[in-house]
Formats: sequence, C-alpha cells, structure tokens
Amino acid sequence: MAAQLVKTGKFDVVMFSVNPLFDLVFNDMDRFFTMAADEPYPEELSIDPARSEFYKLCEEKGVSITVMKSLAAGGLLDPLDSPFKAVMTVPQCIHYAASRPAVASVLVGVGSTQEVQAALSYCTASKEELDFSHIINNIGGGRDKRCMYCNHCLPCPVHIDVAAVTRLVDEAAKGGGMEALKSRYETLDVKPSACIRCGACTARCPFGIDVTENISKAVWLFEEN
Repeated sequence: MAAQLVKTGKFDVVMFSVNPLFDLVFNDMDRFFTMAADEPYPEELSIDPARSEFYKLCEEKGVSITVMKSLAAGGLLDPLDSPFKAVMTVPQCIHYAASRPAVASVLVGVGSTQEVQAALSYCTASKEELDFSHIINNIGGGRDKRCMYCNHCLPCPVHIDVAAVTRLVDEAAKGGGMEALKSRYETLDVKPSACIRCGACTARCPFGIDVTENISKAVWLFEEN
C-alpha cells in the first residue's frame, strides 16, 4: 500500500516503521508471528525484498521517510524480547533506521529523561558504538546476500562511499532510470574507479557480499558504458 501511494507522485513524505525486526524475515514472516514461545527461531535470515525496494522507490521519487517504531516497541533493547538473541542500543537502532535509503528523520518513543538522554547519545556516539552488525551478521546464512548500506565495510583507503555506490548498482539492476543514476554517480567525491582492490571492504562485510565485485559493476555501468 505504501509503495502504491508513493507511486502516485502526490506525497513528499511518508511515515513508515523501520527496524531490523521488520526488515529481516525469518524464512516466513507469517510462521514467525505464530511460533510457540518455546519454539526455536529459524537459523536463516533474509532481507524482505519488498521493503528494500520500497526504500529505493522513495529515494528515486524524492519522497522522504520519517521512521516510526525504530526500537520495535523496545523489543530490540530487551534480551528477553529480541528475536536476534542479542540486544541493540538506542543509538544503534537510530543508526540502523537512518542508514536506510530515503530516511530523513527517525522518531524514538520516550517515557523518561533517561530515555531522552539515551536517544540524544546518538549525536555523540562513535562509529564503534553505532555498529549494529552483531545483530544481523548471521544473515550470511540466508538465501539472499544483499547490502544493507550499513557502511560496516569502511573505512576505504581511497575514501570510496561504498554504500552510496552499491545503492546505485542495486537501483540500476532494478531498472532504475540510468540518466538520473548517472547524475547521482557524478556527485560522488571519489569514483569507484579509484578502487585499489585491497579487499578490506569485502573482509569487513558482515553479510558475505563481494564488495569489490559491486565496485567493478559500478565502474562498468557508469564509466565504461
């Protein structure tokens, strides 16, 4: 429904629930929500393709996303509730949502001054404190290996913005307008052709993606054609 509304061209902002729980499906989401309390979680994770494409659609149409439910009703913060059997901090939840394409702002529910302070700590958190890969690094065991634009692959020794480059490659693969994509490509501070193929990005990727292959695809798509 949200995608249909965005496609009308009548909206410039949409409120949408974004968090790792909603973005990652446990083989079959219907089964996940009807599991017994003592039933073990499935071992494999995969990114919901419909949600991934929705984020890209919003970016393509210039529609900003204001994120709701960034903490999954607090479920991602509580070890007893988290389906990942690990917890995230509030800054990590905010960073995850803010890393999705087209996201302009992230809402966080608070009920005390301590919770306000926890949300504000995002502004001063280090890269290490914002790293959420420990939650979803087992996605490599799933069927689909897709970039989540988390920038865990950085730093790049030649300062390539890997997430931005990969988004362009992914959108081109989905049939995005090449003229618009090439225009965005030209705004990159460092082009992928500067890659020295050191492999550090691929080694750091928690999702098992061959990052250098995506970099090569970008050069072929936007510089050689």
